Amino acid sequence: RALESKEPRFRNTAIGLLPLVPTDQLTSVRLGMSTRTQALFIHELGRRGASDVQDMLILALGNDDEAVRLASIQALGQVGGTESVQVLAATALTNPAAFDALCRLNAEGIDETIIQTLENSEDDKLQVKLIECLAARQAKTALPCFTGLASNDWSRTSAAAISGLANVVSEDDFQTYADLLLGTENKKKIQALEKSIAIGAQRLPDADACALPLISAYGKAKGEVQYAIIRALGSIGGDAAKSMLSVSMESPDPQIRDAAIRGLCNWPNTEVQEQLLELAENADTEKHKVLALRGYIRLANTYSDEKDALPMCKKAAALTDRPEELRSIIACA
Repeated sequence: RALESKEPRFRNTAIGLLPLVPTDQLTSVRLGMSTRTQALFIHELGRRGASDVQDMLILALGNDDEAVRLASIQALGQVGGTESVQVLAATALTNPAAFDALCRLNAEGIDETIIQTLENSEDDKLQVKLIECLAARQAKTALPCFTGLASNDWSRTSAAAISGLANVVSEDDFQTYADLLLGTENKKKIQALEKSIAIGAQRLPDADACALPLISAYGKAKGEVQYAIIRALGSIGGDAAKSMLSVSMESPDPQIRDAAIRGLCNWPNTEVQEQLLELAENADTEKHKVLALRGYIRLANTYSDEKDALPMCKKAAALTDRPEELRSIIACA
């Protein structure tokens, strides 16, 4: 009755005492209460991790009151098991809170159930949402599923799978990227793979292990795939990639040289800053001078200490009068 009171003091006191109420009483008296109080009870059940109320929470998702539905979604994210996956996945299409809850589920078998739901679905919107969830969960067991979907013709689903690979691959899995690149001529897919490689490599410690499968694939690649591999190696970094880029910058093929310079401009750390500065001063084309200068300024921005960044900013400023680069230099300094 105090929870239903219009007197704030009574109500606030009752809310403070909710953690003392036995779980069976919370579930038994929920019916008949106002929706506001039902939402409070559901929130408390979720906070306790009361897994035996999962069925009740799933039923509450059909409540007419938005506060009750939201509380139920949030509670399922805390206590839900594999039985919650399908209902949360369906709700996630229109409700971001349900997507967050799906990503938070931590019962045994959740990743496997999400993967099975993904494999059984023919709804591309649901497929994309499930891929995004598995990627957010960094579900390494999703790698074969993602790889299969990424191998399909270009679509929203294959694009999501390629993006998701970045969150689930290890260094040992970069052969997957090499195989996918060698298996396509689709420019959008090639660009998506290149981006995914860069993101995936950034979270892994062994750059050479990531780079070597791509270097091995280079000799089998043609055209845009070759250029993509070189650019991607720049975003990976490491000794093996640097050696490959150095050779590529001496290539008689201008597109190979362009890819190598672009790769160098995407280098993940400051070890190539002097090389970029030299290119910004002496590259054969104005385009490459500008690209190298932007890469150099980007690296200056990675320093947390102003005393390290400021000398680079001064050198960069001496090489340009272009407003775009000058604004970046000012922002860095």
